[in-house]
Amino acid sequence: MDLVTADQTWLLGLSLPAWTKLAAVVTGSLVGAEFAAKRGFDPVGVFGLAFAQGLGGLVLLELLLLNGTPLFLQDPKYLIGSALASVAGFFFAGLLSRSYPVLITLDAVSSGFLVCVGVEAALALQLPLISAIFLGTLTATGGLVLRDVMAGISPTLLRPGVLNGAVALLGAALFALLHEFTELPIGVEQVAVVTFVFVLRMLAIWRGWKTRTTQDISDRFWGIWSRREEEEEEEVTRG
Repeated sequence: MDLVTADQTWLLGLSLPAWTKLAAVVTGSLVGAEFAAKRGFDPVGVFGLAFAQGLGGLVLLELLLLNGTPLFLQDPKYLIGSALASVAGFFFAGLLSRSYPVLITLDAVSSGFLVCVGVEAALALQLPLISAIFLGTLTATGGLVLRDVMAGISPTLLRPGVLNGAVALLGAALFALLHEFTELPIGVEQVAVVTFVFVLRMLAIWRGWKTRTTQDISDRFWGIWSRREEEEEEEVTRG
């Protein structure tokens, strides 16, 4: 892939349709607004959390790539979309709550879009694969973390729960590996990644797959080591 600037990558989005970023922003903002409204935030709080979840990942991506003025400040449709989502969340929180399965479905698709945006930006700048995977994961999950931090709760992404972070990480890794080791057109890679992220997230929700707390296995290793020492001592005694 030819080397392009970060600004070109962001504005052109390579072969990813321009509407996908706007769709991801609006969907994330709706989920953030519904989250804030259910918890009794005022209009400023609803807008702030909607903005954080809808635009947070993309803003973090631009900041890390030193991309100058963020796109949402250059193109008003992103702020307008986030603001309209905030209004919907503030006045129609009950309707959004009843439509939550639809929101989660759209959010799963949006996560795939954001993974692609982050990985593509890194690959276009010829960054290492590990950096591309990191940026893809960050772009898809950064908004969720910012929302939780602004809401004053420990980030959902860092607690046992649905596999949002793991799914984004696997999707970013899939995109980076497909790009590096196959000759598939980038559009095919994108469709594969978006489909993979969507299916895996929906399966995780449907099947109730959740991350677990840390498992301390040091006692198990210590027990194995202790038994080995005892066996060696017995052999020495018999000898």
